Amino acid sequence: MIYSRDLLLTWSLVSGPFLRVTVTMYHDARTSKCAHPAVYKNVLVRKPKTKKSREKFVWLNGTLHTTVFLIAVLAGVLHWYHVSSLHENDLFFSHLSNMERELTFRTEMGFYYSYFKQIILAPSFMEGFNSLLADTRTEYPPCLNVVNNTDVHKDIKCAKLNAIERFNVYPELLLAGIYRFLQSFGLIKRYCFQVKRDLPTNIIAMAIDPVVMKHSSQLKKLDAAPSNHLKINSNSIISCVGSGEPPYFYVNSVFILSGLILFGLTYSGWFIAKIGSLNESKMDFVLQLIGAFLPTLAYFSNHREATRVQWTPPLRESFAYPFFVLQQSFLLGFFGSNQLFASHRVKRLIYLLIYCILLLGFQLPWQFSQFALLTQIVSITCSFCLSLASNPPSSTQQKAVILNLLFIVREFIWIHLIVFSLSFLLQYGNRLLLQSGYLFLSLGSLFSVYMLQQMLNTYNPIINKPLEVPTIRSRTLNIPFIRFLCLPLMITCLCTTGLSFLFSIFLKYTFSNYEVSGSDNNNNDDGGHIWDLLKAKLSLFSNTTYKTFHTMLYICAPEFDFISWAALKQPMETGLLYGSMFACFIVSFKLIKDLFRYRHHYLLSTHVRTQPLSSDISSSYGYSCKILQNFVSLLVIIQMLIFTIMAVFIMRLKLFWTPQMCISLGILAQSTRWFEIFQALKSIASCLFYKASLNNNVCESEKKLKLQSSFYYYVICTTILVLFIAFMSGRGLENLKVS
Repeated sequence: MIYSRDLLLTWSLVSGPFLRVTVTMYHDARTSKCAHPAVYKNVLVRKPKTKKSREKFVWLNGTLHTTVFLIAVLAGVLHWYHVSSLHENDLFFSHLSNMERELTFRTEMGFYYSYFKQIILAPSFMEGFNSLLADTRTEYPPCLNVVNNTDVHKDIKCAKLNAIERFNVYPELLLAGIYRFLQSFGLIKRYCFQVKRDLPTNIIAMAIDPVVMKHSSQLKKLDAAPSNHLKINSNSIISCVGSGEPPYFYVNSVFILSGLILFGLTYSGWFIAKIGSLNESKMDFVLQLIGAFLPTLAYFSNHREATRVQWTPPLRESFAYPFFVLQQSFLLGFFGSNQLFASHRVKRLIYLLIYCILLLGFQLPWQFSQFALLTQIVSITCSFCLSLASNPPSSTQQKAVILNLLFIVREFIWIHLIVFSLSFLLQYGNRLLLQSGYLFLSLGSLFSVYMLQQMLNTYNPIINKPLEVPTIRSRTLNIPFIRFLCLPLMITCLCTTGLSFLFSIFLKYTFSNYEVSGSDNNNNDDGGHIWDLLKAKLSLFSNTTYKTFHTMLYICAPEFDFISWAALKQPMETGLLYGSMFACFIVSFKLIKDLFRYRHHYLLSTHVRTQPLSSDISSSYGYSCKILQNFVSLLVIIQMLIFTIMAVFIMRLKLFWTPQMCISLGILAQSTRWFEIFQALKSIASCLFYKASLNNNVCESEKKLKLQSSFYYYVICTTILVLFIAFMSGRGLENLKVS
């Protein structure tokens, strides 16, 4: 059906081992530009040929989904039980009084817990909430004279602090609201009993005269005699357990939340293995189950280096990181699902709404969350550009696949911007969000995505072929590499740098008077310690060392130092580090191979104008599977490399690095990766030993044995993975016993 201006192109496929697919695109016959990106009405999926095989496939697929769900739930429950047991064994938490339990929340842990206690002890929830918006008991010096009668000048006006904006206490606000609600209906109970203990003979505390302490800074040694001693006078206390006790409710909520980490890791591994599976035999389903099990096993085997929630429940990372794992799992599953190109708007809207909630759950509890999401935007942008540059579309159908994937990437970046705006509003304009670079990088990536869309709309795989006469440029440069990788990334960097510079100028001239007046009492530097720590780390490679109060306070702690050899010992002993390195190697090798393969084809086609590669309509299915597999695998690997750099500089950030290495093991369960490895080894062996004897008859015999050899490939790769699981399980059990 041809119109005067537009050409309606429709392809349909009804034969072969595929389901029917219809692709519709409006094409301008004069300008060769697409009016809008094509939309797949149906997704090409492999279809069993007979009714019996279809029923068997549906049964196997349902069994696989159920098994993965059970593995994820069981892993989450086991992790909840494991961390709560470690916490109980370390502190004997159930046999302490409430005051002693609160004393176990040392350093900033007690600070965050105090807000939870402040809200539940308030006459009403709204009064507790308002006390967070007008906090006068936290910061020094303006409000110290309100708390205690000191020598602070009385003419200093007490400025009320917004604790929600400053300290990310939304978890305490939410938990306190749930606690008050459950308590009002009597849904949480507590059980009290008397605990008898042996009295310690040593002194546990001493009191010093304040007059002596006033001059203690001038003394080299505090040799003053204590004016009073504190000892335990009673050998019994009343200890209460159950969710009705605030400390119990608080820590158990954190431990339940930590179980979601294993739930997300299991599904992440399954999604990664699934996108690289052929779904042609039962062995593919076995490999997918292995892909779901590997991250869970690796996390438990390296539990000491993966989390510290059992020792520090109230820290911000304990509340935020489970949502990061869940949103990453959702991201991988959405890109790898069969509904990626479907046009079900309601279903897509529900998916994006869930992703928005998960992102918001990660951003609100932790001030560092925007830096982690910044790395995710970098990973998504680089992964798409690398996938496109290594596998540029060679037909109109493949171009439609790329445009749809680009549309999904654009949607996710928009979701990041929307959630950023919501987080900024809910945190009452926390300026650290604006200073992190997350906003500007998202805007720069969005601009480069729109630019890529325009380039793809004007890109015709048939017309945009190399010239018949080769030029120096065509022989030395890979044009898609420049067009689809270097140019978008360069534009992203320039936009991010430019927006950051303009915003810094805007802040300097807009808030200068506001800062000088001192009306916010240093609240404008909410994230100063993060930037100071980063500057101090980078200054170690220069002649001068950057030092502030923040840097001297943090760097002396081992968790903020560079990563130590002891932190690498456990991942090396369990094989996690080597497994993730192997996954990184096979993905990088495939990427480099694709880049050089296309460049070789590009240079060969300068002499003879050839037809587009894989011009058959069925190639769109294979191309979509290939581009999605490369995109998802590169996303996981690039994210892992970024987290590796972060963990090397700050050892505390290994809580991002170790679980990401666990997720990368899902790549080892992709059957297509193993087939590529076996084919590469086979090609190398044939080139080394049988090159002289190769002929057409040998090639034809190899084709006949291809189906037979695929079964042996499955057996070999499954055996290797089972041996790897057995090795990691042995080491992991030893580590769990030690902990």
